[in-house]
Amino acid sequence: MRQNSFNDSIPTELFHLRFLQFFDSSTNSLEGGLSSEVGKLENLRTLNLDGNLLGGNLRNNQLLKQIPSEIGILSYLSTLALSKNSFTGVIPPSILNLSNLEKLQLDDNKLYGEIPAWLFDMEGIKKLYLGGNEMNWNNNVKIVPKCLLSQLSLKSCKIAGDIPEWISTQKNIDFLELSDNQVTGRFQFGLLRWKLEVYYCQIT
Repeated sequence: MRQNSFNDSIPTELFHLRFLQFFDSSTNSLEGGLSSEVGKLENLRTLNLDGNLLGGNLRNNQLLKQIPSEIGILSYLSTLALSKNSFTGVIPPSILNLSNLEKLQLDDNKLYGEIPAWLFDMEGIKKLYLGGNEMNWNNNVKIVPKCLLSQLSLKSCKIAGDIPEWISTQKNIDFLELSDNQVTGRFQFGLLRWKLEVYYCQIT
């Protein structure tokens, strides 16, 4: 269903497909919000709604502009991709319940608040995209990640000073995006000791 011209809301009938494992309706023009009924899709492994209009044009319903906390019920979910929409609010803490999650793409929305440190306690996360929102990085927080990332985007996250030291512990990174921050100081030598080649690295 991806890359079509769907321009309506997500049909409520979808949430009755209890055995659905894969749903990709990315790069369409879907409007409205992501219903809390998404929690009924208990067997879902992949939810990709990148590149739609979700969360927009909902002036009278702030709740539907947010990522529903019921997303945390989807215990089998390995990919959650909601990039390039208009979701607002904070990242729901219920995402921490997704023990099988490997890919989380929330970049280029209107999410706000502090980037939660608990994201880096999710051991299975490999690809994490948070940039291009209205969120900010707490430069004073000490991160000891339990995950081993291969891709990380923190563009426009108000990172100030040196590149966060914990990033040098991520030995598998091949994509790193820290553009549009206030990074200063020297490039950390720990970043040069990665075993795998970084094919994309943008730091400004």
